[in-house]
Amino acid sequence: MKRTEISRGLYPRAPELRRSTELTPAEQFWIIKHGIKMTGMPAWGVTHDDELLWDVVAFVRKVPELTPEQYQTLVKNAPKHEEIMHNREMDGDHQHGAHEH
Repeated sequence: MKRTEISRGLYPRAPELRRSTELTPAEQFWIIKHGIKMTGMPAWGVTHDDELLWDVVAFVRKVPELTPEQYQTLVKNAPKHEEIMHNREMDGDHQHGAHEH
């Protein structure tokens, strides 16, 4: 994606996780969960659970291999946060209910 007026004005710049091949998945997870102070990298752990954050790590690690078309298709078809959380709640209720019987 092209840099925007906002992204060009960030100082210090937010990390480009897709280019961070020297980072381990655990390091990427920490950055995504906690953010980085004084940059445009928000802390997603406040609003997203660890399971979803690991999905983000997997996606970020896959991005360098994707064509622009593949990227756009994935983004377009990605479930919304609310859908993911609802499905996880339903899975949890279903599993919980199965253990009660």
